[in-house]
Amino acid sequence: MHNEPGYEKLKQGYLDDLQQARNLRAEIEYATHALYVLPAEKWARRVSGVYANELAQNYPERAHAMLTHIENDDAYVVSVRAPLSNKTGADELCRQFETGGGRKAAAGINRLPQDEFDRFTSLFKQSFTATS
Repeated sequence: MHNEPGYEKLKQGYLDDLQQARNLRAEIEYATHALYVLPAEKWARRVSGVYANELAQNYPERAHAMLTHIENDDAYVVSVRAPLSNKTGADELCRQFETGGGRKAAAGINRLPQDEFDRFTSLFKQSFTATS
């Protein structure tokens, strides 16, 4: 694999994508939960899940939400990770939205309209402040 000509290019692209995510500042950040908004860019779609998992490993007491803008739509794709220290609640939160679902530790919403952003952030905070 390492001798394949395209491997280094793919590896470097992945690392570049991940660094762009790491350069983002959380929109909301507390000890119990953090929410990131990613742009409607290919790199963001490629690494949103990887970055959410990295944050979960680095901050196991904190829940994480990644909201990625959907291109040409006033909506987001949402990925939620419950804290590793208490792997519950992600599914319950996401199921409160029309296109939401998933597992207790990791869940998502296929399309969260922009006008549901405040409701989501409020429920996200309520869901994971109580678990800490």
